Amino acid sequence: MIAEMVTLKLADDMSWEEAGADARTAFEHWTDFPGLVRKHFLYGGDGHLYGFYIWESRQASEQGHNEAWRQNVIKRTGNPPVSQYFSVMATVDNQRGVVEEFDLPAAAE
Repeated sequence: MIAEMVTLKLADDMSWEEAGADARTAFEHWTDFPGLVRKHFLYGGDGHLYGFYIWESRQASEQGHNEAWRQNVIKRTGNPPVSQYFSVMATVDNQRGVVEEFDLPAAAE
């Protein structure tokens, strides 16, 4: 499992409501997207919108965040997205009552 944090620089005066309207334009795209386990839309209130993704693999992330996606983000925000990647070691899921541990992805070894 791979976690990815994407940072989008927005206009400094973008409100929660405006950020939410922007996020809603992406819901359909990410619904049932191959390799995407979960996506969280996060409003920083600091001029940034964050996307926190859990992917099955780095390859799935790269397919989702290809050049067309990057250009769409630049068109919407005027700024390129910035991604950080992490190998997921474990997850505590209180909604399902499950603790899961994951192996180190082969590409990260």
